[in-house]
Amino acid sequence: MDLPSPGVSRRWLVVGLACLMACGQLESEQAQEVADATRETVERGVDKAKETIDRVDMDKVRRAWNSTVDAVRDLGQRSGDREPGPDPLTGMAEAIECSEAGDRCTVTADFFDRARHHPGRVAEQARVSPVSGPVSGIRLDALDPGSIGERLGLRSGDVVTHVNDASLGSMQDAMMLYMQLQDARRFTVRYRRGDQDRTLVIDVA
Repeated sequence: MDLPSPGVSRRWLVVGLACLMACGQLESEQAQEVADATRETVERGVDKAKETIDRVDMDKVRRAWNSTVDAVRDLGQRSGDREPGPDPLTGMAEAIECSEAGDRCTVTADFFDRARHHPGRVAEQARVSPVSGPVSGIRLDALDPGSIGERLGLRSGDVVTHVNDASLGSMQDAMMLYMQLQDARRFTVRYRRGDQDRTLVIDVA
């Protein structure tokens, strides 16, 4: 079997670690299925892995992930006497620029790569949940003040329905999209705010 390149291995290690954190509250069989899905994605591609991911209770993954974020926050608060390391999201205000109309933003490549390689740090800034009905997607339940999402013009309560024409109807969709867009440098985000459909284009430059 051909092994993935070192660059691919590093990217999928991030995904694997995220799964390991989130799977702590899953049944052992489901945790193994998540791990198998990650391995299959590396070895055989996204399409074959999706069959495994679809069998996992993603609501449990979401709850476990939120619990992990809470634990990370609590650990950070209780570790105030430790010497802090550099914040990987330093320079966010300068790295994200948006148009006056709020429909287009540019993110510097350096900041984007730092954020992409620190998914836990990014996850601390938001709470999300899947919604279905007249509008299906991933709802931003809460965004921290000054977070990446807020600086991109998103608000708590917005429901993201599509990214780059891929629909987001479930947490499975969100996971698969994350896997597929590792190297993307333009993101067209369609979302619903109240009764209005909106589009945000994000360029990485």
